[in-house]
Amino acid sequence: MHSPKVEQVAVLLTGDGHLRAFATSSKIEVHGVLWVVDEIYRGRLTTAKALHAALSVLAEIRRYGCPNGSR
Repeated sequence: MHSPKVEQVAVLLTGDGHLRAFATSSKIEVHGVLWVVDEIYRGRLTTAKALHAALSVLAEIRRYGCPNGSR
C-alpha cells in the first residue's frame, strides 16, 4: 500500500539574512514583517493608523530594545 504524497505549504517569516538565504535556496517562501503589515492592511484587518503605531513601536524596539525596560 502506498502512502499518498503530502505537499507541505509553508511561509517563513524572518528578518535573519542567513535564514532568509537558506529558505530561498530551499525554495521556501520567505517574507519579513513589512509583508505581514501589508497583508493586514490589504485584508482590512485594522486601520492604517493602528499599523503605523505598531511599526513605530517596532522601530523603537529595534533602536533601543524593549520599551519601558521590559523584556
